[in-house]
Amino acid sequence: MSPLSKLHETYRLSLISSLIEVSAFNSAIDNKKVKLWETADVYTNDLQRQKHLAILVSGDVLNDKMNDSSIVNNYFYLKGVAENIFSQYKLDASKITYSVLENVIDEIHPYVNAEIKFKDEVLGYIFQVNPKHANIKKISKTFGLELNLSIVEKNSEKIYSVKALSKFQHSTRDISLLLNNEIKYEDVIKQLTAGVNNLINIKLIDEYTDEKLIKQNQKSLAISFTFNNVDKQMDEKDITTE
Repeated sequence: MSPLSKLHETYRLSLISSLIEVSAFNSAIDNKKVKLWETADVYTNDLQRQKHLAILVSGDVLNDKMNDSSIVNNYFYLKGVAENIFSQYKLDASKITYSVLENVIDEIHPYVNAEIKFKDEVLGYIFQVNPKHANIKKISKTFGLELNLSIVEKNSEKIYSVKALSKFQHSTRDISLLLNNEIKYEDVIKQLTAGVNNLINIKLIDEYTDEKLIKQNQKSLAISFTFNNVDKQMDEKDITTE
């Protein structure tokens, strides 16, 4: 292919590989905790141009010892980032699925990864950099997200509605569920929220498993639900009857 410049001699098929190299460079100069992002055009094998967004986090997201505050870098952190992006584009969350890919390249963790789809179209991928590859690059525990913004924009809701902001305090309720591994998180949320009113946010807090649960083919999910009403302060009765 024709070079774009001396620094970019070939067209890129993805962006995340470049961010891994940037993370490796930073690690070599003792900057092992980085949060990187890039948006640029990439090209498919048939030379179709697409706009992509790539995000990479290496090391802890936050480790503030002075305020005793920390955020561990993991799959769910970047999943939350992806969900916030989809929310800004007004994609229907009930039509977005996350599924583990069985066949991945050596650089990607074989079990900690997900293909993100909207209906039947691939929006992107979340994954952990394979620890073996991370050791070769001498980088900390690293997770990446790459989204095809061309597909995201194509499926975005073009009609925006304005809603009044509630002046009342929101309320949250957390639940824990023990599920078989075959049951998808998205399907559980659809069933739990069907017909529920005044629900403004859903957040997956944690997914836990141990040797006992693995043997039983189960996992434990902790989910937080946030409620609010524009007209009144919701009490316990309002929330439990939702």
